[in-house]
Amino acid sequence: MALIFLSLHKEALSKGGEIFMIVIGVVLALMPFYVVYRFYQNAPTIRVNSNSISFNDTAPCFWADLEKFEMTGKRPFKFMLSDPKEGVLLKFKGQKEKYILDDMYENTPEIKKLIGSIVENTLSSKVPANSADLGVLDDNSFTYYKGYQLLCFEGIFRWLFFMFMAFFIISVIWSGLMAFAIGLLILGVFFYAMMGFRLYYFGVSPEHLVIRLHNIFWYRKFYPLADIREVVFETHYKMPVCLRVITNDFESKMYPAGSIWSKKWLQLKEDFEKKNIKVRNECVTYEPFEFKLYN
Repeated sequence: MALIFLSLHKEALSKGGEIFMIVIGVVLALMPFYVVYRFYQNAPTIRVNSNSISFNDTAPCFWADLEKFEMTGKRPFKFMLSDPKEGVLLKFKGQKEKYILDDMYENTPEIKKLIGSIVENTLSSKVPANSADLGVLDDNSFTYYKGYQLLCFEGIFRWLFFMFMAFFIISVIWSGLMAFAIGLLILGVFFYAMMGFRLYYFGVSPEHLVIRLHNIFWYRKFYPLADIREVVFETHYKMPVCLRVITNDFESKMYPAGSIWSKKWLQLKEDFEKKNIKVRNECVTYEPFEFKLYN
């Protein structure tokens, strides 16, 4: 980076571009202040009571003036070219919309439950997620939605990485560098496992949703369907399509599923909707291939 900057600097000087370089320097100097300011705006200090809510110690917004609210949904994240983020929308009379972004607070579920108990009186008392009795669940009762690892980018890249590392480690061992080989093995296993967490797949039974992983056969996470408020099909920069599960207690977690094709996603959507689970499809489309002959 420093070499690039110096080469640009020399080129600018040779073309009489001193002013341009000064502008670039000023922008880089101001960037930390911009980051702090945007963080302050995107994650304001929130104070909530039964009558009002305030943001960053500004004048309180009274619940009696609330015109619109949505507990889930994508909200603008005002930071350069960032994607929208999951969060709460609040609109009070005579004011702009207020957002509470899930990823910006450690205690987001508690904030949402408190707002819900005040605004819509829906403080959840249902059984928390992942409380299924694993001993009584029959795997045959689940319909699974999955794809083939070697037919998706994540799976192909993962196994090519595995073969490259295996060949490299064997070559190092053959050369007698055992300590180096052990270090490579640890590093390779770490990255191989991390890439595996982009290959979730899902099973649905009459009463439960199960989250599983390709190649990690013992991993299972269960959600009782009665405890799911909403599911979201979404994607982010350089990510496969993900399933976000939002529970009645506003716990939210995202599961990337690189092996599942669009047709399977829409079948999963139909299965959820038959079980009265709200589905927010933000990214999945499917158009059947049609072979046509043109004269």
